[in-house]
Amino acid sequence: MSETMWDLTGKALSLVEHAEDIDPTVFNDTLDSLREPIKEKAVNIKKVDDELDIQQKAIQAKIDGINKKTDVLKSRIKTIQSKRDVLKDSVLNGMNAAGIRNIKTDDTTIFTTERKHYEYQEDKIPASYYKPKYILSKAEVKNDVKAGKKIPGVIESVKQTVIFK
Repeated sequence: MSETMWDLTGKALSLVEHAEDIDPTVFNDTLDSLREPIKEKAVNIKKVDDELDIQQKAIQAKIDGINKKTDVLKSRIKTIQSKRDVLKDSVLNGMNAAGIRNIKTDDTTIFTTERKHYEYQEDKIPASYYKPKYILSKAEVKNDVKAGKKIPGVIESVKQTVIFK
């Protein structure tokens, strides 16, 4: 059974960790014997990544198509709701003009109702009614950390990544 990248990496790290206890020639030969399998595994992993990329793009294309259909359907819902509002306003205006509060037939009941509606002039409402919303400015924190400022709660680390081309 072939070794995994995980196994090969573990062997290489273990070898490097014990480098001072091993004869330099044996160390170099052993490390060289690990390099080729690691390279082969990396190439194979890149091929798998290429296939996963194709699958990911296909799924994203499906999502994009669904999102477009969703947008079209939402637009249709908005249009239908607008038409319903116009119809209801028309009925309300007609009933009000004729002084009718209720219409009842065998299969339909229509009536008008009143409810309170509030409009808010936000510039005139006292500050005590506002709730503060704190938003972390990550860009500002990052700039201050880069400038050497110590900020509690910020953990700095270095991340490496592999780039496949």
